[in-house]
Amino acid sequence: MKDILKMLIEKFFSIRILTALLCGLVTSLLLILSVGTLAGAYKFQKEPPWLVITPVYEEKNSIATQSKSDNAIVKSIEVMGMRFSAITLFIITFVFLTILIYIFIKSEREDIFTPVRKRLRGHWRVEYEYWDFDTSGNEIIKNKAEEFDIKIDDITQKLFILAKNTEDDMYESSSAKITDIGINTTCHPKRLTYYHEFMVPLKAQVREILKDQQNEIKIPVFCVLYFPEDDGDQELKFLQGTWYDLQGIHTQLREQWARQHGLPVDEHLPQMGKMSFSRP
Repeated sequence: MKDILKMLIEKFFSIRILTALLCGLVTSLLLILSVGTLAGAYKFQKEPPWLVITPVYEEKNSIATQSKSDNAIVKSIEVMGMRFSAITLFIITFVFLTILIYIFIKSEREDIFTPVRKRLRGHWRVEYEYWDFDTSGNEIIKNKAEEFDIKIDDITQKLFILAKNTEDDMYESSSAKITDIGINTTCHPKRLTYYHEFMVPLKAQVREILKDQQNEIKIPVFCVLYFPEDDGDQELKFLQGTWYDLQGIHTQLREQWARQHGLPVDEHLPQMGKMSFSRP
């Protein structure tokens, strides 16, 4: 229950307009109550109703000749006028503060990279090459395609990538959320980099042959992607660069797998390969 409540609260505050509305409502109420109390228009009580309107007329005794009915009418009109004024002031304050807080929240989370992030946002087809061996022990290049989504976090306004890795001869399908992302717009060409430790499930036959009891393996990967030379200000449609198997875990695992099929011990694979992002 606590986890569900925490998730709902985080989701609520991740929506900027709802956050601004709540902050504007609370601030307006506190402001109206504070000003009204200091001016003597409101009075707090220990019993319900805890807050009552105090007509200014009650504190004046200068109209001694008026009848009780006249006094009641004047008092009623004064209370209605104070209520109308309070409601009007509350609405104006609420609208003004909500707009002001929303603009502040929005501008606070944006920076000079916001336009670039918006150009990167969307669905991408990711193609990358990796090295393998054929049945004769010769190095060959294989290509694989995945589906990635680049999104902007509602709270931090930073990029994150939802990666879907499809099944192949060694790994089961998996997914990952990549948050360690960097943008460099000062270099030429502009550059997008990201680092992630992928937790990849191993297939049963791979674990059996490699005598590995782990169900999944952690593979740290670093990728560098370059923008087109004339990228302009429109939506980006293509990036290309290189991925790096930083600790060589994927490469070593593939070498071990290949040696079970007759690969010589002294043969080794590169720990990097070309990759590209393109709009489908």
